[in-house]
Amino acid sequence: MHHPFQRNRSSDANVSLPFKFSGGFGIDSERIGIIFTLYGVAGTIIQFLIFPPLARYYGVLKSLKVVTIIFPLVYLATPFTALLPDPLIQQIGITFIMLIKCFAAIFAFPCTTILLTNSAVSLRILGTLNGVATSVSAIGRATGPAVSGVLFEMGSKKGWAILPWWVLAGFAILGAIPVWWLVEMEGFGGSEDDGNDDDDEGIADQPEMLRAHGTDFAARKHIHG
Repeated sequence: MHHPFQRNRSSDANVSLPFKFSGGFGIDSERIGIIFTLYGVAGTIIQFLIFPPLARYYGVLKSLKVVTIIFPLVYLATPFTALLPDPLIQQIGITFIMLIKCFAAIFAFPCTTILLTNSAVSLRILGTLNGVATSVSAIGRATGPAVSGVLFEMGSKKGWAILPWWVLAGFAILGAIPVWWLVEMEGFGGSEDDGNDDDDEGIADQPEMLRAHGTDFAARKHIHG
């Protein structure tokens, strides 16, 4: 957002619209703060008021499939908001794109977590499964900004501002493909039955334990008597 606006695109030999350009929005820090504040408020509203009823109505897997389609479209469209004719329209456009991405991200994370949890066949492997998923997510969060930052610098120097965004779109497409083969599992309800069986066995063993304890107590009473 803070990247300078590219002027005189029509006379610049390094510009070949609509794909080759390097300008940004040139927005100051105060305005960027306001945009991200709106982003956070919208995210809170989506998280608590919109996500729960829609996820219950459409289902977790269907919701995830929809947002995996949204991500590539958002990444493909984002750089072109810098080509809008007026600075105010540009800011409205990028804010709208950010809100769509916010909607998709807020749906994607809990849906993925729910599906991952339900894929565990028992409580014994759920901790390991969540640990591996968290580790992979952390690696992605660490490498993503680094790689996209390098791509943004390369694209700006070569006049291709779309480079980092379209690479992200490519990764989003690759990540969306396996989602369409996912099967929503019922979770580890069977392990609860196993636990109940263990409890029943423990209860069944209690009379025998009580009889053994009573016999031992009677023997000691006879000796002391």
